[in-house]
Amino acid sequence: MKKLLPVFLVFCSVLLFGQGNQLLTYEQPLPCLNKKFTIVVHFVQDIEGNTNIEEEKVINDVVAMNDFFDEICVSFEICEFLTIPNHNYDTLNREIEWPQMVTDYHQSNKINIFYLDFVEGLSARSVGFATLGGIAVLDGGGLVLYKTSGSVSLVHEMGHYFGLEHTFEGNGSELVNGDNCETEGDGICDTPSDPFVYDDDMTDYLSGCTFISNKVDANGEFYRPDVGNIMSYYPCACGFTTGQYIRMAENCAAAGGSMW
Repeated sequence: MKKLLPVFLVFCSVLLFGQGNQLLTYEQPLPCLNKKFTIVVHFVQDIEGNTNIEEEKVINDVVAMNDFFDEICVSFEICEFLTIPNHNYDTLNREIEWPQMVTDYHQSNKINIFYLDFVEGLSARSVGFATLGGIAVLDGGGLVLYKTSGSVSLVHEMGHYFGLEHTFEGNGSELVNGDNCETEGDGICDTPSDPFVYDDDMTDYLSGCTFISNKVDANGEFYRPDVGNIMSYYPCACGFTTGQYIRMAENCAAAGGSMW
């Protein structure tokens, strides 16, 4: 008998993806950190001395980000806008220039966000990057975003900064039934396995915000990722899961130092 292809819609879940393809309620309550983090924003000038981004835009993006992190009683506040006059950093070589820019301009005990025009070597779908688990690094790292990026991109990169991986880590190595959810994928069991691959055509995966791919896992089961997850690359992002919130809170608590 021919196996029928299931179709799944976007959902912003607070669910635990359990064995046997069952979706079980995630009963663990979310922690409340009650912390406000301090942000320093760096605008890199272009060759003509222009920053090409307005402070108001970044302020609005941070306000929007606060709504996502309010679930664990975390907020962010910009304390300072600074300008980097070296136009060479406006098109950034991540391997060579990024460490030097951090050395030259990073402010300790604050979250540093650098806005620039372009980063060499990133996926065409990427609009920035962040130090994974950077919340524990007081004297280095940070977030890098394109000046054209929006609030969802900021939330996504802040998720990395708080220690979250992409939902598609391993490109589907996590089984659909969740049996290996703690060791494959992003290591969080309420983010379903996601077979997305960077260079694939997005139309192979989505029609609108409906997942349509006919890829199957090692057991022959069709994937059903959460295309609304902030840490995916699907253009339907609308939230984190309970497990992601708990992971971010745990990483923050384990970081030790102070950025607030």
